[in-house]
Amino acid sequence: MRKRIGERSLTVALSPPQRAEVRNQEIHLSMRLITFLQSFAATLRNDERGAAMVEYGLLVAGIAVVVGVAVAALGGRITDLFDGITF
Repeated sequence: MRKRIGERSLTVALSPPQRAEVRNQEIHLSMRLITFLQSFAATLRNDERGAAMVEYGLLVAGIAVVVGVAVAALGGRITDLFDGITF
């Protein structure tokens, strides 16, 4: 293992148990990273908020089309109906 001290590097001899401990720490860190990435990916797969927003958007667009067609088809009749109302 090499340690940097300023511009110089120093080689430190580790005993076998120390090397094993360093290796175990590296493996532990890798496993934590993999576990985090797996849980993050699972969260993204199960997140349906975007799909729900698309469904609501399609619903609103459909309602707007129906209202537009109704106004175009019944426009004259609706005007006559409201003109006939007196207070």
